[in-house]
Formats: sequence, structure tokens, C-alpha cells
Amino acid sequence: MAGPQPNQVFTDEGLLSILDQHRHPDGRPNSTSLAKALGVLRTSVQTRLAKLARQGRLANEPPAWPGFEITKVTTKQEDGSYITQRPEQDEETLVLPKGHVLERASLKVGDSWYKTKVGHDPQDILEATQKAFENYVPAAPPTPLESLPYQDCLTLYPLPDMHIGMFSWGKETDVDWDLNIAERAIGETIEKIHLRTTPSEIGIVLVGGDAVHSDTRSNTTEKSGNILQVDGRYDKVVEVTERIVVRAIELALHKHRSVEVRVLKGNHDYHTSVAIAHFLKAWYRNEPRVTVDTSPSLFWFRTFGQNFIAAHHGHETKAEDMPMKMASARPQFWGETRWRYAHIFHWHKSQKTRDTIGGVIVEKHEAPIPKDDWTYGKTFLSGRSLCSIAYDPERGESARVTENL
Repeated sequence: MAGPQPNQVFTDEGLLSILDQHRHPDGRPNSTSLAKALGVLRTSVQTRLAKLARQGRLANEPPAWPGFEITKVTTKQEDGSYITQRPEQDEETLVLPKGHVLERASLKVGDSWYKTKVGHDPQDILEATQKAFENYVPAAPPTPLESLPYQDCLTLYPLPDMHIGMFSWGKETDVDWDLNIAERAIGETIEKIHLRTTPSEIGIVLVGGDAVHSDTRSNTTEKSGNILQVDGRYDKVVEVTERIVVRAIELALHKHRSVEVRVLKGNHDYHTSVAIAHFLKAWYRNEPRVTVDTSPSLFWFRTFGQNFIAAHHGHETKAEDMPMKMASARPQFWGETRWRYAHIFHWHKSQKTRDTIGGVIVEKHEAPIPKDDWTYGKTFLSGRSLCSIAYDPERGESARVTENL
């Protein structure tokens, strides 16, 4: 008896009409029996069954959406059947169910596959962006230079360890602290300092690192993975931090002919500090009296007359090692100056020492923030303050304004 002939034509309806007569005991279609009954190859029946299954046309299976085919059927006795679907590959027009959008699609051209996803034309994005920013002021407008008796001094405004976004619960730490309190308290303290600071030729706003409490949305420290108590979403924390630093720069513009800005990297804001620095550079790009230093170095060095001033957050180089760092990194600055100062942050405490090497005055600065639950548990007793420091070109530090919080 001759077997079935290859490529013999048979219809979907013909196969479906006899399907129930050719099933296994568990209900699965018996492709061998169907092939014999239809007089076709078993592989042809299997191909046709797969197509019908994708379309949801086999009995006891959920139907497919219009324009889709079923790729997988999962059956659970207690919950029924679940299907996985995708757009039909041979449809010229895809009709999506109401409320659904096409997430991605693959296109084969020759022997290559090209994957695409729903997006927008670049020109559409450009036009939408231009429209959104039609009335937006893209940069800080220049601040008029006031007629003031500017002293021939450099005034430094350290902004140490602000840890914006840190949360402290008063019942646990004796002091309530959150994003709103930080912006108000630190901002008001900066204003009080400026009211008492004498105008000078140069003002420097030095963000000493750890401007934000958490560097990412994970609210943990990068190296140790310590869990941080944070108030506010990361984007909001960065926005508040930028407003505080801008507030300090704007006030400095009313007290100094020129203002320099440097944002140091800390262990809490290694990445965020970079973003804030470049934001400030863009924000003040039209202000000729503001210079923003975006150097990636962990150190800041500056000379003014006979003054050699350096700064580092303090998480990498110890305070007692700063004199040697200054001498080795900037030997020319060292040799040309008489008064040498190193500013260190990170430790949240006030301490000033005069080192035996080169007579460098190494100063650790207090932070303006209260204790969080960790530092409160460690019984740290440091105060909270901000300051401005004036340097005379020939006589070194000549004035200081301190405001306690």
C-alpha cells in the first residue's frame, strides 16, 4: 500500500474536521494518525497544527487576539489556560487591542534581522524641546557690579558636608532634619555670613564634598554599602542642592568683583558632584564674573599673593598628610608662598593644627547638619557651623566670620 505523497495539499478546515477523532488519551493531537488519515507527511501535519495552535483554533485552547498568534500555552488545572502571544508575522496590518501599544518588532531583510521599538522621530523631539523651552531662561543673567569698597583680599566660603537629603528624626536624634529644613537652615546661615563679610576682590565658593547624602537612588554608600536615611527622591535632592549652591554664588556676586566655584568630590557624592559642577558651569556661562572649575581632581590648589591654599574632602588623604601633598603636587606654589593653608572636611568636626612641615595650617571644618542615627549612636560631639575666611595677599588669614546653626 502506497504511503502519503509529499507536499499533498490539505486545508485547515479539513484537518480541524477530523481532529477530535485523532487525539492521544491526554487530549493532544495525534499527528501520526492525522497524517495517515489525510494522506500527507507527518511533518506537514505538525507544521499545520503549530500554525493553528498559534491562532488559537485548536479545541480547548484560548483564542488569540485579532492580528496575533499564540506562541505558548500554559495550562493549570485550578486556573485554566494562559497564552503568550505576538503579532502575526504574515499580517500586513497589525490591529492592536484597545489600550495596548507595540513595544518592539523584528524585521528580517535578507539574512539580517533588524530590531526596532516604538520611538519618536528626532525632528519631532527637537521641535517639542524647542516649544517646551520657548519661555525658559537658559542661564543666569549677568549681575551688575556694585559700587563697593572692595578690599584687596580673597574670601573663601567653604560649604562643608551639607549632606542634602539626609533625614534625622528628632525623637531618635534630638533634632529633626529633612530636605525642606536643610534648604531653609543652610540657606539662611549662608545669608547671615554674607551680611557680615567684608567685600573683597575675589570670592571663592568651595563645596567641600558630600554635598548630597546619597549618590544614587539606592540610598547606600558606594564603597561600604551602608544604608542611608534619606528624605526625598534623588532628583529632588540634587535640585535642592543646586539651589543652595546657586544661592551662595548669587550672594557672593554682590560682595566680590569675581567669583570662583569649585565642587570637590566626596565619598557620598563622587558622581553627583560632577553633575552639580557641570550644571553650575552651564548655568553661569553668560556670567563673565563667575568661573566654575570642573577639574576631576580630588584636590584643589590656589595661590593668592603669599598664600598657598589647598583643599581635599578628606576621605582619601589624611589631614596630617596634606602638607606633603601640597609640596609634592605644587612645588612651585610651595616655593613662592609664605602662608600655607589646607582645608579638610569629611570628619564633621572643627580642628586646626599648624604642621611642622612648612608651617601649614591644616583645618578640619564642622558640618552644618545635625547628627543622623549612626553618628548620634557614636556619641559625636562636634558643633554645626559655616564660615567665610578672608586672606590678605601679604599677611595670610586676616578675617573670619562664623555662624553657628
